[in-house]
Amino acid sequence: ERFDEKKFFMPDLPENKSLIDSAITVDLQPGDLLLFHCRSLHAAGKNQTDKVKLSAVFSYHGQSNPPLDGTRSAFHPAIPFSTGLANC
Repeated sequence: ERFDEKKFFMPDLPENKSLIDSAITVDLQPGDLLLFHCRSLHAAGKNQTDKVKLSAVFSYHGQSNPPLDGTRSAFHPAIPFSTGLANC
């Protein structure tokens, strides 16, 4: 109920004000990579150019923390990989 139909915070809601006011803008250049922790609230602004804006989303999780059924993270089968570290 705090988001609009495009999943952006509604700026006119008082309960959203402190989060919106704490936003940090990160200017990226072509080829830059920005990673987010799964609990970081993040968003990208509207594409103001006539060029296509693409993003790739990868969700990493441990075997003890599978994605929830019905979520985007569970939409495709997992691709297992090994880090070479014990107990990952």
